[in-house]
Amino acid sequence: MLRRPRYHYRLFATVLAVSFLATLTTVSAQAATHSSRTTWKKSGVVSHVPTKRPAPTKKPVAKKPASGNKAGVASAPAAIPVVTNQPGNAVVQMGYSTTLRAQATGTPRPTVQWFAKSQSVPKWEVVLGATGNSLVVTPMETTDYRAVFSTPAGSVSSLVATIQVMGYSNSWSGEVTTGGALGQGPTQNFTGASATWVVPSVTCTASNTYSLQWVGVDGWTNNVVEQDGTEADCIGGSPFYTAWYEMWGNPALNHGYQVDFGQNLSAGDVVNASTALSNGVWIFVVQDVTAGWTATSSAQEVGTSQGASAEFVVERPLECWPKCVASTLSDLGSVSFSNLSVVVNGVAQAPATDSLLGVDMLADTGLVTATTGAVADNAFTATYVGPTSASDGSPSG
Repeated sequence: MLRRPRYHYRLFATVLAVSFLATLTTVSAQAATHSSRTTWKKSGVVSHVPTKRPAPTKKPVAKKPASGNKAGVASAPAAIPVVTNQPGNAVVQMGYSTTLRAQATGTPRPTVQWFAKSQSVPKWEVVLGATGNSLVVTPMETTDYRAVFSTPAGSVSSLVATIQVMGYSNSWSGEVTTGGALGQGPTQNFTGASATWVVPSVTCTASNTYSLQWVGVDGWTNNVVEQDGTEADCIGGSPFYTAWYEMWGNPALNHGYQVDFGQNLSAGDVVNASTALSNGVWIFVVQDVTAGWTATSSAQEVGTSQGASAEFVVERPLECWPKCVASTLSDLGSVSFSNLSVVVNGVAQAPATDSLLGVDMLADTGLVTATTGAVADNAFTATYVGPTSASDGSPSG
């Protein structure tokens, strides 16, 4: 058997290797021109597998502005507040509370701060912690309040609300001033007081009832009063009217009791009354404008007057026979005092509204028998509420 030369086999292998490399080179070149990668199969047939595309990139999502407005829309400009609800005046009894309310619109929503001033605090002061639309107050003296609303565009104040504080007496209803806040004691020396009113028409029953209408100095913080005015009573079922003056607590004048002027007086008459200290003498004047008469009297000061207060009063007087007891107040309807005036350092002037303390009269049962309205335009009204029962009593201050 003839054997093939070994070099022939090597040549064939070399040719086959060269051919394979040539073919591989060609295929590689073709693969470089396609968008797919190339794989080989055992059969030598080339198949094309599509190239896997990368995942698409997500577009960024725009976030909403912090203000909540749509993108591209500008915020509304700031606007000065407009007060839509004003706080109101009120009258409260001493030690009682009331609620003030105020509201305003604006952009952005307005903030609020309450302020207060009074006789003892004459300038507007911040009410600490008062930053809401409502404010509960328990003033111990007549006090003014206002709310200030603010935005970045500016501030605006509400109207001023006056809270008048009322006191109590078992015999008086009306207004009293010491010149300062209640509890501070006298801050002015009063030497006179005057006012105008209409003599009330009383409604009578079979019982005897009494009422006095007067102006005076002292009596709120001490036990002396220099006073004059009118009287409207029911005696034996019939009305009785008179004018009078008195220096309560001063025995030099009728033992400190009331003195009648002895003039005819009728319901509905317009009366001016005044009491004033001049050169050590108290001068009492009651003028009936309607009837056209003027009654005047005087009494020497004996060192008992102090000028610590001034008053404008409706009173149920004491009946002092055989002993002093509080009388029953006459049903007088209402009495309106106007042209209120006090004399301080020799000058007649209207009393400061925030220095006045309204006083309600209590019955012996502790219930109110006469009320006092708020002071406005230097005037106020005292109103009868109901009857009282007589009992032991003494001057109230």
